[in-house]
Amino acid sequence: MAAAGLRHTAAVTEDGGVWAWGTGHGAQLGFGDREHRVVPRRVGGVEVFGSRGIAVAAGGSHTAAVMDDGGLWTW
Repeated sequence: MAAAGLRHTAAVTEDGGVWAWGTGHGAQLGFGDREHRVVPRRVGGVEVFGSRGIAVAAGGSHTAAVMDDGGLWTW
């Protein structure tokens, strides 16, 4: 499952990992900085207590991930 924002992309892999890449000017990649990433990188911190990503959504300067435990993470 993947979602494209204005200038970034986020995806959930089969193992429930959440990955992001693209322009990070609004910190929408989820890495705590505003760096641009051309290579997909796993977003750390969203998989707490063994939860797994099941869906992502991306907008102009934000990203959201829905987890299998019902959690919702936004950045």
